[in-house]
Amino acid sequence: MIRILLADNHCLLHPGIQTIISATDDLVLVGETVDGRELRQICQECAPDLVLFSPNVENSAVIKLVDDIKKQCPSVKLLAMLSNPGEVCLRQLLDHGVDSLILKSDTPDKLLEAMRITAQGRPWFSAVLIPELMQWQLAHPDNELTDRELNVLRLVAAEKTNAEIALTLNMAERTVRYHLENVYGKLGVKTRVGAVAQALKQNLIPE
Repeated sequence: MIRILLADNHCLLHPGIQTIISATDDLVLVGETVDGRELRQICQECAPDLVLFSPNVENSAVIKLVDDIKKQCPSVKLLAMLSNPGEVCLRQLLDHGVDSLILKSDTPDKLLEAMRITAQGRPWFSAVLIPELMQWQLAHPDNELTDRELNVLRLVAAEKTNAEIALTLNMAERTVRYHLENVYGKLGVKTRVGAVAQALKQNLIPE
């Protein structure tokens, strides 16, 4: 069973999520709260596999909340529920340890998919958020590729399709596309061929 802790300060949201989770055989809600301070305490007490939370539970910087949870429970996965793409800085959440991002406007099926995939250790992003993340990356380039981006790039060099890369790296195809766009931005290219050529030039992958 995947143990889930829910945190959102909108009480009316809780019954709907309770209903969605209770209709499954592999998910269980082990706790819920509307307060960031209480979330820290409950997380330590019930040791969930996944924290499903909204930034609205923390009156101060939500990044501090994320850092605290990751420090207290390093193995817990974090799935943030956002009211809109501009509610918080998406990349800042990801950089501080949030694993996945979902919009509250997504369907119950998408929420279930996001919770299961995130609990398995794979990132999940609402389709609407992916262009936002890509635009941010292009506007704020960091030339150093992450380990995950290098893994994607190596498989691209091996002429693998996005579907094959997703299967090999145990991630969704949309996540492969996200990492690949990051690679393009960092290497200053627009195509797979260009990415491989630039990577070979910079000795990022073996010839």
